[in-house]
Amino acid sequence: MTARPSPATLTLAVLAAALGGAAAWFALGAIATPSGFAPRRTALETKVARLEQTAEAARKTPRLGPNAACPGLGDADLATVKQGVVVVADRSGASLTDLVLTPGPDAATRTRLAPLVLRLQATGPYETILQFLEGLGDSQPDIFVDAIDLTSAAPNVKLKLTGKVFCWTSAKL
Repeated sequence: MTARPSPATLTLAVLAAALGGAAAWFALGAIATPSGFAPRRTALETKVARLEQTAEAARKTPRLGPNAACPGLGDADLATVKQGVVVVADRSGASLTDLVLTPGPDAATRTRLAPLVLRLQATGPYETILQFLEGLGDSQPDIFVDAIDLTSAAPNVKLKLTGKVFCWTSAKL
């Protein structure tokens, strides 16, 4: 018959195995951790936190200002946009020779914002046209310029501008 180990021997054997396992765990962890790991990890965690803050701020910030888009696609809304351009021209002293505002080709299929195509021509002294452009930049709704052309028409300049104005559709949330 074989002798059974005493409980003290079993306890010491289990304790030795646990200590050996813990030592192996820490040794393998030390080998697997590259040098300079802690500072790089801290820097990465800081960057991730900043990115999360930026993403959260972007979610809370509206993409368009409250008056960046016209309120709708109705005739009255389009007339208001056109009248705004006329007022800016009058204030600057520029002579509007053409002003066309039409729904973009896909305006009817848009679910929230629909583009309107804006084409205008104006003439006047150079400084007057610059004031007109500055006024358009300050006007509402925002005008997103696609192309602009200034040509000399001595003693004046001729401005041709094409761009877009965005208007809310009936699906505005």
